[in-house]
Amino acid sequence: MPDKVLGTMCQLRKLNLAVWVVFLLMFAVSRGESSDGDPHRLTVLDLRKSLDTEFSGTDAYDAAKAVGALQGIVNRDGPRLYVLYLPNRMAIERGFPVEEPCQDLYWLKWLREEGRFLADHEIRESTDVWKVFEWFKKDLEGIVVWDNEVPSTSNVASTIAGAEVLLPIRGNETAGSFYSQWVDRFPDLPVQVDLRNRFTGVGRIPETEMESTGSAKC
Repeated sequence: MPDKVLGTMCQLRKLNLAVWVVFLLMFAVSRGESSDGDPHRLTVLDLRKSLDTEFSGTDAYDAAKAVGALQGIVNRDGPRLYVLYLPNRMAIERGFPVEEPCQDLYWLKWLREEGRFLADHEIRESTDVWKVFEWFKKDLEGIVVWDNEVPSTSNVASTIAGAEVLLPIRGNETAGSFYSQWVDRFPDLPVQVDLRNRFTGVGRIPETEMESTGSAKC
């Protein structure tokens, strides 16, 4: 089989794996004791307010992606972080009666009812993304930076993040960007993997002996 075809198949497998990793990072919740020794404390982050007041444009996307990765990592051994974000937009737009416009809040209330999964958990609320990162920074090893010029590297970054206990962050060094703020706030959680300028469409696919297909994706 030609090397170019093999390279394309390799990248497709990586993308499929990345999709599954992102899904698991966003929704992984299991029973168990949290690493801080308190199995009954649940942090509830209202991401809606943070995105409305603190982030915009690509920075809002980067914040949401990092929070999703953090949620999956810290929830591996038990429910420690719950994020309020997803609106019940389709039902509202179609005029259906909606008990709670935020789907995440609806399910949190349901899970908090007597006898249910989160009924006995102490709730710690926050609307500050940076504060939540600070609370859970001991659960992280650092960050993996993806290439803004090759958006598909965000999928590779998500895969690496799940395997190496890192947060995937866009490598935008513009002053005030999410990445720049992270570097300033968390020098003890540095870049562990940098995907910038590695996927160029020229030469060999990184860490393989296969020639690139000519696309920066592979």
